[in-house]
Amino acid sequence: MEGNGIAGGAARQLAAVVVNSSSLEEFGDVQLKELRAHAQAPMELGSIGAVTLEGAGPTECTVLAELVKAGDAVLTTLHIEGDSDFYPGAGPEGAESLAEILRASPLMTELTLDDNRILDTGASAIAEALKDHAGLTKLDLAQLNGIGPSGATAVAEALKANTVLRYLDLSGPYNPIGPSGVSAIAEALKVNASLTTLGLANLDIDSSGATVIAEALKANDVLTTLNLSSNALCGYRYEADRSSYTAVGINAIAEALKGSRLTELDLRSNNVGQEGRSALRAAAGPSLQLLC
Repeated sequence: MEGNGIAGGAARQLAAVVVNSSSLEEFGDVQLKELRAHAQAPMELGSIGAVTLEGAGPTECTVLAELVKAGDAVLTTLHIEGDSDFYPGAGPEGAESLAEILRASPLMTELTLDDNRILDTGASAIAEALKDHAGLTKLDLAQLNGIGPSGATAVAEALKANTVLRYLDLSGPYNPIGPSGVSAIAEALKVNASLTTLGLANLDIDSSGATVIAEALKANDVLTTLNLSSNALCGYRYEADRSSYTAVGINAIAEALKGSRLTELDLRSNNVGQEGRSALRAAAGPSLQLLC
């Protein structure tokens, strides 16, 4: 069913037919028979609640949402494997269906949507469902999802309300959250009391962004793992732009480390330089694994 282009009302009509069919055993990668059996006896069938769909589009997401809402599927983890070369992935409409799944799945603990082109609309829908979800501990929206400033801001607002999420990855290279998105996430870190792992790699975060994140680290006492690799924390990413080097952002992060609870900080591929590296190592405590 990958890449069939069916969406909107047509997808919902098709989903209704699939859900109402008692003889259909599978739809694309959606294993209807197994999901229904698991819904009847979830404790006996164990890991069937962990679902991985490869290259699923909006139609499969809609079918899965209708199954969940009808009580024909109980999900604990869901991984939609997008494909940056061949299939568009869930897309924004599929992400809206996935948000419906999240709202109807109090037992769900993990949602992974890398390379699914969900865009700001899809990220905002999932963020809204995340706000009061009491079970989700891992949310992966990394790589090719096209999440911009408004999508990142929506996720940040969810972080302010959510009290159980422990892992969030918004890493690029194709999530252009921009300076305002970085600032929004940083502000959320100041009040969030559950997130322990955060991925912000490959997002073109510059020295100013590094300073904003450093201020957030000073106020946060729960984050233990932070990935800021492959950014421009020292003002440049490529050798031709070396004249733009500045250690202001890195020095700010080094200062924040003195009171931070971080145990792992990844700053690789940031052209940290000797000055920045020295400041970081001087500030890093014995329990911090510093990668730079």
